Amino acid sequence: MLFVPAITAAAASEQDKLREDEERTKKQLEEINATPVAYERVLQKMDEKTLEVISHDEHKLKQEAHKIAHLQRKINKEELKFAEMQRELCEKEQKEAELQERMLRKAKEDAKRDGRHRDESPVEKLEEVLHNVKDFAKDVLGDVAGFATHIFADDKGPKEHRAAPGKRERKWRKATERIDHLQKKLAKKRQATIVEDDKLLIKEARKIELLQMQLVEEERNFVQTEAELTEELQYEARIREQERKLKEFEQSTSAIDEGSDQPHLHHHHIHRHSLDNHGATQF
Repeated sequence: MLFVPAITAAAASEQDKLREDEERTKKQLEEINATPVAYERVLQKMDEKTLEVISHDEHKLKQEAHKIAHLQRKINKEELKFAEMQRELCEKEQKEAELQERMLRKAKEDAKRDGRHRDESPVEKLEEVLHNVKDFAKDVLGDVAGFATHIFADDKGPKEHRAAPGKRERKWRKATERIDHLQKKLAKKRQATIVEDDKLLIKEARKIELLQMQLVEEERNFVQTEAELTEELQYEARIREQERKLKEFEQSTSAIDEGSDQPHLHHHHIHRHSLDNHGATQF
């Protein structure tokens, strides 16, 4: 009867030890099962965050592409405008040159016509007529002096005609001065037109240059965003690879757990049965 308490205490101690082993094993299994779940949750959050960033960058990339296309269209429009302006200015300068040429030609024709009149003035024609008349009077009447005096008693006519060459000279000088003044005026106007046209062309060229600089900047942003998107896609691929490995690990862990549950329970049953038999024998 003295051995019964000792045997019972030994059996209880063994049972407590087995219970602790079971609790420890259960806790370890729970930790093993819980860790992948937490890790999977972290991976899922990382995946969602990465997808959000990728979506944002894709949207940004589309915006950059739209800006680039818009700037390219704007540059093409400005270049067409620049070319059209050049064409219009060339036509304008050509018309201006033609107008100058016509005006100068007309002025020279007027001056030339005045020169002919000066060379063949009415005074010279009148003197020639008078000379012929005097010869005729001398032959017919025999009184050249009297006939001439009788016909040309008033000397005012010839004197007025003698004043005509001075008027022609003044008119000739005036025409020459007019040509010089016209040439200077047209040259000044042409120079002002050229300067104004150059300013317009420089302004348009500067505008095109600024647009091209903006285009280069947008293209640089596009390339940078594209590189960031590529890096994020690679990061997303790595996350998915980790998820795949995690699932494989979970599957292998589940298979191991299922295979180890039955032997453990069988060993526990045999151990309890041997203890019961041992206690009964001692008793």
